[in-house]
Amino acid sequence: MRCGLCLLGLFAFSWGCASGPEIPLGTVWLTKADHARFSASAAENDALRARLSGLEGQLVQLKKKVKLLHVRTALLSYRPDRITPMPGGPQPAELADVTTVATRGDRAKKRNLKKFVASTKGVVFSFWATWCVPCISDEELAHLRELRKQLARYDVAVIPMAVDDLERVLAHPKAAQWLYPLYFKKSGHIDLLPQRFIETAGMGLPLFVVVSNRGDIHYVYQKSLDDELVVEMVHAALSLPVAF
Repeated sequence: MRCGLCLLGLFAFSWGCASGPEIPLGTVWLTKADHARFSASAAENDALRARLSGLEGQLVQLKKKVKLLHVRTALLSYRPDRITPMPGGPQPAELADVTTVATRGDRAKKRNLKKFVASTKGVVFSFWATWCVPCISDEELAHLRELRKQLARYDVAVIPMAVDDLERVLAHPKAAQWLYPLYFKKSGHIDLLPQRFIETAGMGLPLFVVVSNRGDIHYVYQKSLDDELVVEMVHAALSLPVAF
């Protein structure tokens, strides 16, 4: 008997040719043209999935930019996410005189902090120390520079205030990388914040305090910065009431 094949749908049966290989059930026979067409369809499907994933990522970023625009134009109220509102509402900050160094190598001078804060539309205090490793990391300094850059256009100041010894700060190997003008006040973060808040929340560094030009503390954050936190810090600063 001659060898023969009968294809019915997805099933294949074989007769004769005891020496020939058996064809398993479920075998589908494709022509080269069919194989090429299916391969092209699979590649096109993968490309469309990759494109869709990219568009979804762009949409997420676009929504963030729209939200940022709404907050900055007062079309949307700022709602704290990771930044902590001052418990019980805004409270006065103790704005005493501080020491400033305009650039590295300059002589230290005294500055009336209360008058300076009143001349702005708000201030973000960044308290740090040379012994605080996260405070002086390259990543943290880069985020601080970005925060200062974004807030400068709105006349909101970023005040990097060292709270340990000034001589140690200026003699540190990374002194050239500090944000200048440099502000200094020994234990300045403890003096600025209400005692009740310190007793409740503690005093960890890095520490960020968002203060209106009236001198009232509105928000506090006690961790290192990241890209998203920089954006939220800008939102918080721009939500401050401004006294004229």
